[in-house]
Amino acid sequence: MNARRERGVALIAFMAIIVLSLSWMLVSRLNAASATVTAKNREHNAAVLGVAKQALIGYVASQATLRSENNPGALPCPEPISSAGTAALEGIAAASCTTPAVGRLPWRTLGIEAPLDANNEPLWYVVSPGWAPATPGAFLTINSNTAGQLTVDGSANAAVALIVAPGAAMNVAAAAGCTARQQARSAPSAAMNPLDYLECYSLGSPGSFVTRGASASFNDQAVVLTTADVLPGLEAAVADRLAREVAPALRSMYGAIPAWNLTSLHPVFPFAASFDPSSVYEGAIGNREGLVPMSRSSACAGGYPGCPPINAALTVWGSASASQTGGTVTMTSATCSLVPAGDPTTLSCDVTAPNTSGTLTLKPQATINPFRALRTVSTATTQGATGTAGASAALVPVSGGASGFNPCTGAWTIDSSGATLSCEGAVTLDATVCPACPNISFTVSVTIPSQGALLADHPLTDPSDATTGWFVRNQWYQLAYYAVSASHLAGGPLACSGLACLSVTNLSPATERRALLILAGRLLPAQVAAGGLRPSTNLAYYLENSANRDHDNTYVSAPANATTNDRFVIVDSN
Repeated sequence: MNARRERGVALIAFMAIIVLSLSWMLVSRLNAASATVTAKNREHNAAVLGVAKQALIGYVASQATLRSENNPGALPCPEPISSAGTAALEGIAAASCTTPAVGRLPWRTLGIEAPLDANNEPLWYVVSPGWAPATPGAFLTINSNTAGQLTVDGSANAAVALIVAPGAAMNVAAAAGCTARQQARSAPSAAMNPLDYLECYSLGSPGSFVTRGASASFNDQAVVLTTADVLPGLEAAVADRLAREVAPALRSMYGAIPAWNLTSLHPVFPFAASFDPSSVYEGAIGNREGLVPMSRSSACAGGYPGCPPINAALTVWGSASASQTGGTVTMTSATCSLVPAGDPTTLSCDVTAPNTSGTLTLKPQATINPFRALRTVSTATTQGATGTAGASAALVPVSGGASGFNPCTGAWTIDSSGATLSCEGAVTLDATVCPACPNISFTVSVTIPSQGALLADHPLTDPSDATTGWFVRNQWYQLAYYAVSASHLAGGPLACSGLACLSVTNLSPATERRALLILAGRLLPAQVAAGGLRPSTNLAYYLENSANRDHDNTYVSAPANATTNDRFVIVDSN
């Protein structure tokens, strides 16, 4: 090769190197510019999504505090697709939605400006099953044990909601198993399809969504709303409503009956049920700590969710006896019983007296204790402090001569220990009927009201109650630890002072508490790591501070944080 040709080849090679270098520099600058734009877009989207997420969390908490909110904790439905393109309707949540629900974020309902992503697209929103009403006015069951049901990036029960910045339209499959779609977007209208905005999801129950993928085929940017995000605000709101709506019902439950002679200074509270959220919620006599005794005697009407366990056989009748209050003949013995067992209808007494002619005034009586469950005493049945003891009374001679007793004079004695029903009547004894008999024996039977007629389920156990029905429907009673001073249980002095009262450290005043509730928050990471599951009889899976589990009269309140989330509600104080 001659010199001229060699110089030409070298020049061509040199020029090629220059062209390649310039191309590389151009591509690098373009990539850098693109990366800068992408980073700025993602930064913008992150800020917008953050505002939307906080607005959603705040909305749930603020709604939950309202007395009119029947579903505390419920998320708003997305904006109906049909609202798109109608300015007056855009941003307003649908009244109901089939979940999992996908639609545009109801920004107007949340009280924020219309949020737009970096591509000037409105944000989209996904709601988990169980967290929004399927029909207008439908009731939900949401409490600290409720899980989000959305599957996100393959993780089940990962979220209660998603908020998505959709980015520009794509036409490539976003992830394995996703169908490629040529996303087409025109002006927002009722005909728009969510698949033209969100790259990959499945609305099958409970709903599966993807939040990441290759940049060439995926540009959705999402924030996940978890129970850890939603529940702290909800639990604070519920604690507030317990104080405003549930505590007054507990305070006045028995004081509303004039014949009991109770006052706001001397209230009596029901016995606590053992701490077992799967139990029938029967109060145990003398028990001052556990759960509110929500056991009902009958089914809840109306098919509402959350009805407490039914135990029609809960025995609230106590002892039965008979005493002699007058007469010329002294009885030898009297053995009384309530029959049949469970829900008796008859007070029956077998009486023996000497075979002597004369009279014997007899007073059979039985006690009933309404404090093992939340009950109201029927004043129509008891007629205040006195009244007819039963519909009828009868005397049946067994041996010798005995007659009378019917009618008897009935009376109720009602105090903090319970109600005592008595029926006093005169019996005539005739020794001439059986001169050879050593004794005269007879049976007296008094008809008594059924438990259902005497004791009605208190409205606090009714999921349809306008004031406290939300507490029942959402089963917050499974998470409300209940404690009362022993002095304010049935049979006590109904007055506490000093160490006999409950005290709560870090609350002012700390002492002189008669009764309280501790609302257990969601399971915290430390409890989960310890194997915590609910429902459970292990109180450590509900109350974090061991000082609140040692069954004395002293409790410790602490601000909700990463290691404790129990909230105190004072039911009554001196």
